[in-house]
Amino acid sequence: MSRVAMSIAVLWVFGVVTSADLLEPSQVVHAASVSSGRPPMALHGGARSIESLIDRFLAALEARDEEALEGLRVSEEEYRQIIVPGRVPKGAEARHPAKRNVDYFWGVMDYKSDMYAANLIRDFGGRAYTERHLELTRNANEWAWYTAHGEVRLLLVPPGGQEKYLLRTGWIVEVDGAFKFLSYEYDG
Repeated sequence: MSRVAMSIAVLWVFGVVTSADLLEPSQVVHAASVSSGRPPMALHGGARSIESLIDRFLAALEARDEEALEGLRVSEEEYRQIIVPGRVPKGAEARHPAKRNVDYFWGVMDYKSDMYAANLIRDFGGRAYTERHLELTRNANEWAWYTAHGEVRLLLVPPGGQEKYLLRTGWIVEVDGAFKFLSYEYDG
């Protein structure tokens, strides 16, 4: 996958590039109004706060648990049912771009996330951290069905405090008070 394709996928999810930029207007299907602000489903297994999500994330890293890391990010179904159609202003109509485009964007994001998660386990896994400092480097983006918080930056300090590690993990999405990572990646 090219860096350009991956960047477009991230830009599309957060509204810099819209589906209308990628599709012919006749290919964009508008669904019923989302003015209620309620997504069609909840995030499965989401944390109740950003801090709780970070706790679970660090525990999964310490245990080198790939399955636990996978469960902390948006699933394909959540991406297709909440993130894609709900990435419109509050009260706007849901968007449903062509399936091939959603397939492509999910594939890129999922592949990149899997590779980055493996790197996180390799580089940060198996250790306990005595301190952590969380910074969100961007303003939250409010969409019809979710809020995106990011970019996540974690400064981690292991026992002894002599070394410090900066971990970047991408964006966190919040749906009805539940939090998950959108994916494991960062913008550089």
